[in-house]
Amino acid sequence: MTSRRVLVAAPLIIVALALNACGSGTEHKPGRNSADKLAVVTSFYPLPFAAAQIGGGHVAVTSPTKPRAEPHNIELTPREVATINKASLVVYELGLQSAVDKAVESQGGDRGLDVAPAANLNLRLALGRH
Repeated sequence: MTSRRVLVAAPLIIVALALNACGSGTEHKPGRNSADKLAVVTSFYPLPFAAAQIGGGHVAVTSPTKPRAEPHNIELTPREVATINKASLVVYELGLQSAVDKAVESQGGDRGLDVAPAANLNLRLALGRH
């Protein structure tokens, strides 16, 4: 993912975080940890970096893809799937990691944010055709 993609996706992540933060009362809300931070799962680098920079101290960011690991071949553990289920926001790229796609589809509800359409990523753009 290029820095352009992150810059384009950043406003969408901010909106998603703001919408998840709405609400009143002190009851426990799904997707929040004990420090009252929004739980954000990101699928691969640089998405964790972008989410942490955008959310700052308001988010707890995790990623099932280990640093320097090949993101395409990731297999999720049951614990990682449960983390996606509990997250306030899941930031990923549909079609890049099939295990993440399946987990978001089955466990992510409406909390998944596919950055590809958000950043207008497609082959025509990559080839410079409009």
